Amino acid sequence: LQLQVAAVDLDRNHPEGAYNIYRGVLTQHPDNLNAWKGLMAALHATDHDADALVQIQEIPQPVRKQLATDPEYQQTLAAVYAANGDDRSALGLLTQVEDSYHAAGKQAPASVDIANAWTLMNVGDDRDLYRQLMTLGDRRDMTDDQRRQIQTIWATWAQRRAAQATAAGNTRRAVEILTAAAQA
Repeated sequence: LQLQVAAVDLDRNHPEGAYNIYRGVLTQHPDNLNAWKGLMAALHATDHDADALVQIQEIPQPVRKQLATDPEYQQTLAAVYAANGDDRSALGLLTQVEDSYHAAGKQAPASVDIANAWTLMNVGDDRDLYRQLMTLGDRRDMTDDQRRQIQTIWATWAQRRAAQATAAGNTRRAVEILTAAAQA
């Protein structure tokens, strides 16, 4: 029951209350898989990502092994790594999450693909970012907020590419990039 209340707190954007519940459950049951997942999600939701990295070390090894195959936990962990500036580790985890969905014959949730796109942009992988954005453009299962995020990624990417073209002395190419982005 406590874990259900904590999950509701997280869903209702009350991560502090959820954190306290998860911490209390883990004090009594340090091997509770769902409590660790929830604790990590609560820490990330409250921008305590550095603390989350410390907490990972406290997860008992058998639980950590189980969590390593949980796509939801891996996505949270990827967000924690990204928030701490470790985009390469985040990208590796997001790739694992996408692969696990594909292996199960399912499409990864749009939130996973969007997080992957942001991370690809952050690491400067323009080729894979372009592929990811084109794939996202074909999806019909996204919310308006998710579509806005994709537009933001496109715009940010276009600005970066235009700045690179300008720095290389190719202002014409920079204008072409920005014009195409504006039309899109």
